[in-house]
Amino acid sequence: MEIVCQTEIAFELGYITKDAFENISKKAKKLAVKMSNYIASIKKNNI
Repeated sequence: MEIVCQTEIAFELGYITKDAFENISKKAKKLAVKMSNYIASIKKNNI
């Protein structure tokens, strides 16, 4: 996921804290699961 990669770079360069990095990564991964499930639902129901 691009946002996680860019967030990791920002953390490594000292632009964001470890807490911010972990928070963003956690939210991005949770959103990715939701999006994946939504896409699967659309494909299943031919919407």
